[in-house]
Amino acid sequence: MMGGRPAVDALIRALRDEDPDIQSAAASILGDMRETAVTPLMDALRDSDRFVRLVAARNLGRIGNKRAIEA
Repeated sequence: MMGGRPAVDALIRALRDEDPDIQSAAASILGDMRETAVTPLMDALRDSDRFVRLVAARNLGRIGNKRAIEA
């Protein structure tokens, strides 16, 4: 099992999958990763895919890290 930034990047890519179950699982796991996911999620706010941006914003709000406020 991967950890850290590579895992977060793979999960963000999984948000673009056509299977809603995979999208949902990736979104949930990203929210559970907390601090590890903050920077990649901030980057994902600029993604071209609307769903990816939505999940990133929602999970950054849940994590509550002050670095994400400006993003």
